[in-house]
Amino acid sequence: GAAVTAGQFMGYDLAKTHLNQRNKILDDGPLLHTVSAVCAAFGAATCCCPFDYVMTKYQVQKAAAASTTHQHTHVSLMSVAREIFHEPATGKGFLRALPGGSLFNFYAGLESGLLRVSAHMKKACHTYEGGMSH
Repeated sequence: GAAVTAGQFMGYDLAKTHLNQRNKILDDGPLLHTVSAVCAAFGAATCCCPFDYVMTKYQVQKAAAASTTHQHTHVSLMSVAREIFHEPATGKGFLRALPGGSLFNFYAGLESGLLRVSAHMKKACHTYEGGMSH
């Protein structure tokens, strides 16, 4: 929750400030809000993706350990995070050119997260801006 909110506000505010208030690239209006909303979606997806990825793998591994005969297998968030960090490059998505065994491994699925959040951010940011003008 906090990572999504921080990324959203950071992306939206930085884009709007840079494009409108500092450099006067875009006038205040629907285009500025749409571009800022896309930046908000990128910020939100970028900040929450590592947490989502670790938690998803943790839940899958915990369920797999519970359903096998190895009931004593210990699965922790830290062990999952270490495993993700040391994975070789997957060769999928737009991060495929980046090396494995790095922090970039935590961004698997960033593309789908960005697409999922973009539509919501566009609507939410337009609603927010509409409420601010009244």
